Formats: sequence, structure tokens, C-alpha cells
Amino acid sequence: MRHMRDVSGLKKKLHAMSREQLEKLVEDSIRGDDVSRIIKTSHATREEWEDTEYVAGIVRESVERASDRYNGITYRATSDAIDGARDVLDHAEEFKIAKPRAATICCQAVIEVLSPILMYADDSNGDISGAICEAFELLEDMSLHDRNGKDDALRKEILEHALTEWPQKRYEGWDCPSMFLELAASIVMSPDEEKRFERALAKYVAPRADASS
Repeated sequence: MRHMRDVSGLKKKLHAMSREQLEKLVEDSIRGDDVSRIIKTSHATREEWEDTEYVAGIVRESVERASDRYNGITYRATSDAIDGARDVLDHAEEFKIAKPRAATICCQAVIEVLSPILMYADDSNGDISGAICEAFELLEDMSLHDRNGKDDALRKEILEHALTEWPQKRYEGWDCPSMFLELAASIVMSPDEEKRFERALAKYVAPRADASS
């Protein structure tokens, strides 16, 4: 179903392109570039950039292309696996002032898609983990910028996401849970937010304290 939606969406974007844009795509294809990703990133609407499924699909497509038949990713393939994530993070950097919600979706999609594959990838060179860390850093930057403005709605949304997302099973086995909590710790403001953070931190620490005793 997702594949059919992707094909349909790409066809619509191709029909809307000028002759010059189509010629540029042919040149990109000859160079071996991922034309599908170029179309999805260069010709996406604002609504698409604010659609988690759409943005995650861009990140996921590169991961799937780089995976072997056992869904693993070798040391040599990690840079290819994050091609989509790199494009998405570049757009997040571009969007963070004028389109902060789209930038937030981009960062969250990178974290959500890339974190689980660390269990099956040889990330000795840090390509995948580096992209995840960059996404967290961008989220923190946008939260702090928003907090210093008159309206900190975006900060509150990022905090809510961090406090509800960290215990998800897909983040087990790597540092993402603690990174979500570190993000939350850096952007909490009100007493109520501090209490919510403290409860989340206690929940995170409890099983680790039991294991070490």
C-alpha cells in the first residue's frame, strides 16, 4: 500500500515539473543519484514536510536500499543508509526558523527510523548514530529558541514528544531513551513540567538500579 502511494505521489510531481526540471532529473539519474529521493525532497509541499509518514518514508527508503537480504547494514553501506536522513536533516536546518514544525517532524522522523537499525548495522564509523545525534541537537536548538520567544508552543510539543517517546520499544538497546530525557531536561520550564520529567527519570533509572543491586 505504501509503495502504491509513493508511486502515485511521484507521478503527480513529475507531471507538474517543467521541461528543464525533467532534464535535470535525467542528468541526476545518469550520475547515479537517487531520483526518487530528489523528487520527494526538492518538490515536497509544506504539508508533506509536516507529514511524519511522508518524511519517514524518505529516510526509510535509503535504509532499505542499503540493507542486505538479511536486513543488516554493513560497515561500507552505512553512509548510503543515511542518504535520506542527510537530505531530511539538511531541510530541517533550512526550515528551523521559517518552518519550525516541519523541521521538528524531520528530526523526529530521523530518530524514529534510524534508531532501530542500530541493532542490525555495523555503525563502527558512527554514520547512523551521528545522524541521530544531529537530529537531537537540532530539536534542542529549536526548543531553546522557541522558549526565548513570546510563544513557546513548539518547545512544549517537543517536550511532550520526548517524555512520551523515550520508553518505546524501538529505542531499546541504544542511547536514545537517555537522549530523549537529556533533551527534556534541557527544555523543561514550569514546575509541572519538572515533575513530569522527574517521574520519567525515575521510571528510567529504576530497572537499572535494580540490575546493579
